[in-house]
Amino acid sequence: QIKLVLEDDLFVLSADEAGAPVVLNNYKSLALPGSFGGVVFQRAGDWIFVEILGLGFTLRWNSKDFLVIDADSNLWNRTRGMCGSLTDNPFDDFVSSSGTKLGNLQDFVSEWTLQDDECEEIPTPGGHTCSTASARDQAAIRFCRTVLDSPALSACHDVLSPLPF
Repeated sequence: QIKLVLEDDLFVLSADEAGAPVVLNNYKSLALPGSFGGVVFQRAGDWIFVEILGLGFTLRWNSKDFLVIDADSNLWNRTRGMCGSLTDNPFDDFVSSSGTKLGNLQDFVSEWTLQDDECEEIPTPGGHTCSTASARDQAAIRFCRTVLDSPALSACHDVLSPLPF
């Protein structure tokens, strides 16, 4: 799960029992694609894309183990945690939540890793309006794969990876 807290809103990105991406806002399922209060959510396959309008923050998650976060320059020196400090200085990234400089990667990861008892369990809704096992979903996947793997687009793969799509 990925938890994103923006003022009074809690967004939880997770995967349902079938592995399909799900977004919850304050424990209620959001439709994908969709938006809520200046936050835009999109889905491509197992990927969830999040853009916070006006902030210059984007997040891409494959619903499993790969997360990419991009932040515009207006967020430089205003972040902390697993994202680091965004100061263009890799030597000031290993800092604890209290601001203490940590000596190594292991201490840094331990500092920012939440333990099971620190996380509340958020129930995932029982189903989604689009079943990943449906014939329509499978047809869409085949169509996208045909388009992305076509010779006309293969020259673009060095510039833009087709993997998130």
